[in-house]
Amino acid sequence: MDWDVDVRGVKARKYRDTTGPGFDAINEMIRAATPRDKAILILMYSMRMRKHELITLDMEHYDPPGHRLFVKRKGRQDREWLTLPGLGQVALDEWLAVRGDAPGPIFTSRTGRRLEGTALWRIVKRYNPDTSPHRILHTTVTDALDETNG
Repeated sequence: MDWDVDVRGVKARKYRDTTGPGFDAINEMIRAATPRDKAILILMYSMRMRKHELITLDMEHYDPPGHRLFVKRKGRQDREWLTLPGLGQVALDEWLAVRGDAPGPIFTSRTGRRLEGTALWRIVKRYNPDTSPHRILHTTVTDALDETNG
């Protein structure tokens, strides 16, 4: 053969695992959780909240009569009011009944300090060692896409 085929290869793309634990696994985590952890898990799932969005919430960011939270979303300059789903408000109110209504962070450690991202990671791992806060976000997005047919 006196000729060659000169074709550039298609650039390979790495596959990222974007699966989450699934709705049933998240429900199981919520059923086993303490009031604080239950509120965290429900808000992560039902409101697509990231770690940073949760741990930066203060009492002044919660409007119980308006059923909403004042959240600083990823990539945004300012906070915005987001409506709480019914279960989210119930879980948050149950946690705040334990925490009290003193000013400061909504989600605190046993010592009363603001939770850090690593603590939130450990909370999720306590209830499901095979998942992470970000994988809960993946489940939320996947479930929303499934419910709306993409």
